[in-house]
Amino acid sequence: MALDNDAGPAVGDHWHAKYSIYIGDDRQEVLLSLDSGMTSPGDGIIHIEPRTLDEERENASLARFIEDAGGELTGASLRLPGSDTTYRTGDDVPGIGATGSVFILKEKGPPSCSGGPELAGPHDFVTADYVPQDGERIRILFTTDEALQVKTQATCTPPNLAPGRTP
Repeated sequence: MALDNDAGPAVGDHWHAKYSIYIGDDRQEVLLSLDSGMTSPGDGIIHIEPRTLDEERENASLARFIEDAGGELTGASLRLPGSDTTYRTGDDVPGIGATGSVFILKEKGPPSCSGGPELAGPHDFVTADYVPQDGERIRILFTTDEALQVKTQATCTPPNLAPGRTP
């Protein structure tokens, strides 16, 4: 019997979701989280492999992943593992100096281009209790609305074309 992916992973599953975290324009280091059903051995991928009933289905959320790594993620705040700084919606974004928000995005469909801007292309907004599905790409950001709009609307230029040339 096939598992309904919307229900989340079950004990015995091993899913993968790529992720990245940004504070302003700065991409953060990948997390190390090795002692739970949602691990990341520093490869930029969440390995979702529940070992107990407490780690499966809706319990395999992004908030749980960040918590298991030693941080905190809610719809309005982000604290990275090993940091005393909590970024909250309404705080100024470091390096930008304008009011920011916590955004959690999942990429819609396959990457819009290979080797292009990481956030280029369409995304859906999700919540901290979202359970990443196998093969997804997740982005967690603390940035301004304007900066997010610019980043997600970026387009890619094929790498084999010089600027101003057409195929």
